[in-house]
Amino acid sequence: MMRRLDPMRLREDRRGNFAVLGAIVMVPVVGAVGLAADYSEILRTRSHIAEALDAAAFVAADGYAKKRSGAAITQDSAAVFRANLDENGVSETVVYTYDGFFTGEDANFIRVRAQTQVQPRFMPVLWAMLDKNGLSQGGSGEDGEEGNDRSGSGGGIDLGLKSEVAVATSTVELALVLDNSGSMDGNKLKALKSAASKLVEDLHGAVAPNSEPNAVQFAIVPFAGAVNVGPGNKSASWMDTAGKSSIHHENFDWTTLSGASKQNGVWKKNGKVLNRFWLFDEVSVDWGGCVEARPYPLNVDDTAPSAGNPDSYFVPMFAPDTPTRYKRDGKWESWYTNSYIEDDFLGRSSASNQDSSYHGAAQHARQSWMRKYEQTGRVSNQPISVGPNYACTSIPIMPLTASRRDALEHLDDMRAEGATSIAEGAAWGLRTLSPGEPFTGGRAYGSERNIKAMVVMSDGENTYYTDNNRNESTYGPYGFSANGRIFDGTDYHRSSDFSRAMDSHLLKVCEAAKAKSIMVFTIAFDVDNRSPVKALLERCASLDRDGKPNYYNATSNKELETAFGMIGSKVSGVRLYR
Repeated sequence: MMRRLDPMRLREDRRGNFAVLGAIVMVPVVGAVGLAADYSEILRTRSHIAEALDAAAFVAADGYAKKRSGAAITQDSAAVFRANLDENGVSETVVYTYDGFFTGEDANFIRVRAQTQVQPRFMPVLWAMLDKNGLSQGGSGEDGEEGNDRSGSGGGIDLGLKSEVAVATSTVELALVLDNSGSMDGNKLKALKSAASKLVEDLHGAVAPNSEPNAVQFAIVPFAGAVNVGPGNKSASWMDTAGKSSIHHENFDWTTLSGASKQNGVWKKNGKVLNRFWLFDEVSVDWGGCVEARPYPLNVDDTAPSAGNPDSYFVPMFAPDTPTRYKRDGKWESWYTNSYIEDDFLGRSSASNQDSSYHGAAQHARQSWMRKYEQTGRVSNQPISVGPNYACTSIPIMPLTASRRDALEHLDDMRAEGATSIAEGAAWGLRTLSPGEPFTGGRAYGSERNIKAMVVMSDGENTYYTDNNRNESTYGPYGFSANGRIFDGTDYHRSSDFSRAMDSHLLKVCEAAKAKSIMVFTIAFDVDNRSPVKALLERCASLDRDGKPNYYNATSNKELETAFGMIGSKVSGVRLYR
């Protein structure tokens, strides 16, 4: 007997509806999960393509700067693009295009594009049914601009991306402050010349399209124990030719010179100014071109010399003739480092030089006697490392120049000899970039679209040699350490702290440069991991956009070249546009 179907009971019966409802609910759930999985995969693919495109864009910009053909640029940049895609496992067929050079309001730039279609793996039908507005800003029209990603004709998602790299329109002033100390001799100096020369070539090419005159300029500051400003600047307005600086007459007692007198604050004899250049003339030796560090704090900044501040002028280095040796407790005990005038310059016999008045303080006092310098025939025939130019071993500074050839030739002329004074090298690097004296080639600080940068490279620590006599050190840019100038402005006071004191000076120079918006790059080249100079150079460097120091630790010739190359890319003003 069949049961009569009661419509009212059927409507109220809830048994079995769960399966129906579950099936209905699962449709959007499964769809959402599938869409999310596909969306995640699309974003991953897009990210990898964007990274590869950025890398290709930089290669294209570099090729353009080097004036390579469009075909060559396309080939090289496409190879980098493909290699990056393969490395990230992108399996889609991606069309790469090098669009070429464009002129914009703010910069000239290179544009590259990529176009592909990503096939959804989980919900292709659902993707085709949906109006996909704005997965990301992609797709490319014929003008190279990105459009919206939308469903392709095959149900896939069209991805179009572009990357633009500016070809620098900024002007660039770059000071290369390079270690030329004795430890750089041989292959290390050869590697430095090669790496620095390549930077000059690349940077010059990168800004060549600029219409500004002297768009890129280089200054080269070779440093060792001192810095050479060039013998040709002997009569420059910023040199202390009147002998008015408070340090000009250290170690020289003009009262011991017959006929010398002080007139209006200037020592003279027979109408001639008694200064260090007078001494060079008297001993018939040409000034080598090196200068002493100015008194603190002028030694760590670029204050222009002015008549109102005599200490702001630069004093030529003249290493005093030292005694041959001194006597202590009746025994000849220690030799002085730089004796180049015979001790019997007054015509005394050897025996008379051995008396009790010729040792200790009495003998050391003769270091500042001036009459001996008038005996021009008494200068010994000594090697270049001994004499009034002692410690002046590096070639002169090359001020800012737009001549690529001059810069390359100057780099090639560098030689390795002497101690290390990174602080003095950096100070003169700062001064070459300054618009004021002593070198006036730099544009005004804050000039629009002008980049000022300095590369400080060293293979070792700051060095000032101790000497076991009353001078306490050999002669250098701070004079003899016994006068204490090397410690001025620092927390150090002992000969064992020479390097630390010079480190302190270096950091102050770096801060002064960074305060003037100069980009400071530093390189430690083949430096022992235990050496504090690595941390010192890292502290000296300015920070990049990510807050990381512009510091490079080059442990090999290849890494040195890489470091200079990376610096060149940053300095040239190449920047990525999104």
